[in-house]
Amino acid sequence: MYVSLQVVYPKLIWALFGITNATGRSMRSNFNRVSWAAEANPQMNTSAKLLAEFDEEFANTRKFLDLVPDDKLTWKPHEKSMELGRLAWHISDFPEWCRDTLKLDVLKLTEEDGAKMAGEWKGKQRADMVTRFDRKLPEARSLLAKLNDADMAKPWKMEWAGQVIIDSPRDQMLRKWVLNHMIHHRAQLGVYLRLNGIAIPGVYGPSADEMPA
Repeated sequence: MYVSLQVVYPKLIWALFGITNATGRSMRSNFNRVSWAAEANPQMNTSAKLLAEFDEEFANTRKFLDLVPDDKLTWKPHEKSMELGRLAWHISDFPEWCRDTLKLDVLKLTEEDGAKMAGEWKGKQRADMVTRFDRKLPEARSLLAKLNDADMAKPWKMEWAGQVIIDSPRDQMLRKWVLNHMIHHRAQLGVYLRLNGIAIPGVYGPSADEMPA
């Protein structure tokens, strides 16, 4: 029996989960390299096609974590929002989340796991978040580089308190719940930083802070 993610989202998702150049030309060059690589080698497997995107998105995310202000970790823009520190700690977990997606076939979590993870961010500083992010990233990338198409098409499941809440091919899991999910929260963090007067780095092109006055 499956449980809607929307039912367990407040408990689970907040607990579990939480190289860009400065000119438009440079970013177009990055895009062109990714597109050219895929077109030049149609036999390239799924993992190889994802590696360039993996590198770009995790490098972009790392830049945002570098800007987390230690004196604003309990700040939040709305009473229903996460604290800045909680959001940033959540983002710092994505390399490990990616590793588990690629290394495991089933991830089983309990209510106790969720309660523990929900409070892990407290007392953490920017340096802790960056260290956590950097520590697991090489392993995640190495795993992605080694997996073949059969590995990527294999079903991947996550269980919460004994109930299956995600059941998806691994490549779709990586796309939606790792890369897209991380990009979503990175954008949130960008808003938090902007509202605290911190200049935002460019991602797919220059940010307003990098444009000429």
